[in-house]
Amino acid sequence: MGNSTGGSLTIYLAGPMESTTLSALDEWRQLAIRKLRDWKPGMRIINPVDLSVFGDPDHPLYADKAVLQRDLQHVQQSTLVLANLQTANKVSIGTVMEIAWAYQAQIPVIAIADPKYHDHCMIRGASIAIVEDLASALDLIETMYRDY
Repeated sequence: MGNSTGGSLTIYLAGPMESTTLSALDEWRQLAIRKLRDWKPGMRIINPVDLSVFGDPDHPLYADKAVLQRDLQHVQQSTLVLANLQTANKVSIGTVMEIAWAYQAQIPVIAIADPKYHDHCMIRGASIAIVEDLASALDLIETMYRDY
């Protein structure tokens, strides 16, 4: 189930990347990174905020195909995708694509979802679990991957 990079757990932090500030995009991700690394220090965590070029839409790494290819590659390198849809103020097309890519590659997805925008059979069907908050998602990851 999913991909493994040398036997270590790799988590991709999916979530909306538009319609908000950089600090708002990264706040939940930094909290997740701290908590996950406290639990498993050697874990690889892919934070797309670290890899993005904000504020410069003319930068080559900001081009549509570059973003798509980078995100696809990072999902494919993951053991698990943690998709936080709770921060969305509209449907997050990019995050939904990342969930679909993970599902197609048999990479488990744990979703944090706000039913206002993302209560959909595709999200429910592609996720191994849907929880209400980040703390619940992190607890579930620790339980599922305790012996990983």
